[in-house]
Amino acid sequence: MAKKQYTYTCMVEYPDGRVENLKELPPEEQERLAILWGQRMAAAFSEYYSNHPDEFARL
Repeated sequence: MAKKQYTYTCMVEYPDGRVENLKELPPEEQERLAILWGQRMAAAFSEYYSNHPDEFARL
């Protein structure tokens, strides 16, 4: 049986409602979003592990 190939597309939705393909954005905008999303992820992890210190201890 042949392996199925899956594809995906990452879309970015802006506050003004427009939606764009992440790969089609200029490199500067991709970098800005990478920094923003990294900061959001760090904040989410920090909040989670602050509320669940036992989970952090398992790491």
